[in-house]
Amino acid sequence: MIKALMIGVPYDIYSGAFPSTMIAMPARRVQLTVQSVLDNGSAIDIDLEGSDDGITFAPLADSNFSDADGEIITINTSAVFIRANGSVTADAFGLLVVAKA
Repeated sequence: MIKALMIGVPYDIYSGAFPSTMIAMPARRVQLTVQSVLDNGSAIDIDLEGSDDGITFAPLADSNFSDADGEIITINTSAVFIRANGSVTADAFGLLVVAKA
């Protein structure tokens, strides 16, 4: 079952493994604010990836997380689906996404 982001509702896109579960976008053009939250993090290299068919994914421009202290980025996308892919070393990790259309 594919989950869909709701406008203005925070969602943790990380599903415990990479690549994460894909999430459907709530509109054709979406602005995403994404925050990486790490507990005792030492390494992170994660990209948000987008897809129009749910099969072939490619990294979204300016969507790389590499700061083990956590960071917030805002991106615009017209992808139909997104997911997170990469690697992280931390005691706990979350990748919170909020959509605006």
